[in-house]
Amino acid sequence: MGWISEEFDRYKKVKSGSEADPGERRLEAVAEQLWIDLREALKADVAEFSRQGGQASFESISEKQIRISDADRGLSVLITADPVDHNIRYEFESTQSRVASPEGGFLSIRVSPSGRGQIFSADQQITSEEARRTLLQPVFFPSEPSESLQQSA
Repeated sequence: MGWISEEFDRYKKVKSGSEADPGERRLEAVAEQLWIDLREALKADVAEFSRQGGQASFESISEKQIRISDADRGLSVLITADPVDHNIRYEFESTQSRVASPEGGFLSIRVSPSGRGQIFSADQQITSEEARRTLLQPVFFPSEPSESLQQSA
C-alpha cells in the first residue's frame, strides 16, 4: 500500500472517530471551555459598557457564534469559535454607510504544559482581557477618522 492509501485510511479513521487521538480530544475540550469562558467575559464586558452609558448589544447567533454591536458607533463584530480547528475568528462589520470597518482576524487556541487553554494572536500569547480588548475596542471605542477623511466626506 502506498503512502496516499495509508493517509486516506488514517484520515477516514480519524473522521469516523475510530482512531480519535486522546490529545486531540483534550485540545478540543480545552478550546471549548476557553470559548465558553471568553463568551461569558465578553457578555460581562457588554453589560459593563451599557451600564457606563454605551449602546451595546450582545446577540447569540448560535452556540459557537455571537455578534456584538454598538448602534451609536455603527460597528459590530461577528465572533465565531471553532474548537475543532482550535481558533476563534472575528470579522468587523459596518452597520452605517459612513462608517468603515477594520479588518478582522483570528485567535488561535493552544494548551499549556499544565493543561490550561491559552489564547494566541500572531504567535504571541495574550490574556483573556487582551483578547476581549482586541475584539471590542474597535466597536466600542473606534478611532476618529483623520481630518483629511472628514474633509473629503
